Amino acid sequence: RNEDFAASLRERGFDAHGMQVDISETGSITRLHDGLIEQFGRLDVLVNSALARDGHAAAFEEQTSEMIGRSAAGDFAGLFGICQAFLPDMVRQEKGSIINISSIYGVVANDPGIYLDTDMKQPATYSFVKAGMINFTRYLANYYGRQGVRANCICPGGYTGGQPGPFVDNYTKRCPMGRMLENDDIKGATVFFAS
Repeated sequence: RNEDFAASLRERGFDAHGMQVDISETGSITRLHDGLIEQFGRLDVLVNSALARDGHAAAFEEQTSEMIGRSAAGDFAGLFGICQAFLPDMVRQEKGSIINISSIYGVVANDPGIYLDTDMKQPATYSFVKAGMINFTRYLANYYGRQGVRANCICPGGYTGGQPGPFVDNYTKRCPMGRMLENDDIKGATVFFAS
């Protein structure tokens, strides 16, 4: 939970706060916005890295319109909603940075070969969402740039996360660095875009 992670950061001497949000629920986004602006008065950096895992659960042939709808509620409507909530504040400030975390699968097609000897499936909705996020970021950058708001998108490769050994081996063979990403690998790029 956000609050627990924020508490662990405070124990290390950081000024950290945690607030919960359900990215797929408009009222939750509104409560986050109102609570954050009330507590801090402004928002300078918005990092969108949430993903509605519920809708990305099956291969293309197995996905239903209901699954796609659950995915879209967070990954499309939620992304739109949170940007719509905070962009007016950034425009008024004439300053702000939006950083969207997409994926390499928003840039290139997935390679079915990396899933050999596993039960894993790469759902079509994931690539669909991540490619859309990239172009949405371009829209935000072009539309709001002259108003002082920057928008950038980071498209990392695959993260290590308890995947089956054959997947990790297959994926790693495709990586120039010879390994999958760790959670801290994009923090430098994120801080740079935020600065």
